[in-house]
Amino acid sequence: MATKYLNDLVQSEQRRSDEKYISAVIQSERYKPKKYKHFISMPSDLFYEIKKFRLISIYDYVIDGSAYFEFLSESVVISFVSLYMCEDLHRKIDHYLVVKFSGDYPLIRGGIFF
Repeated sequence: MATKYLNDLVQSEQRRSDEKYISAVIQSERYKPKKYKHFISMPSDLFYEIKKFRLISIYDYVIDGSAYFEFLSESVVISFVSLYMCEDLHRKIDHYLVVKFSGDYPLIRGGIFF
């Protein structure tokens, strides 16, 4: 019982540490610039789950300036410069959720791609 509480506390502090680092250090606590026109909003738990399974690499997005992160009380909003990046992450999250709840991904995509 005490170890579960301790683990939850450590995870909570790690989340707060990540959020503060991204918001304060990398994004310099500035308001979201207008160039970020497309966004995905998700529950905080889902965000940390996809981060844990490396579906998203926060630092790749932040380093090249293609995404802006907002950490709200119960959700995380990721804003993107390009629609393609927003759609790509959206597809990855959808794929992850379908596999998580059904066990496999039932769609197969094919064709001739140039």
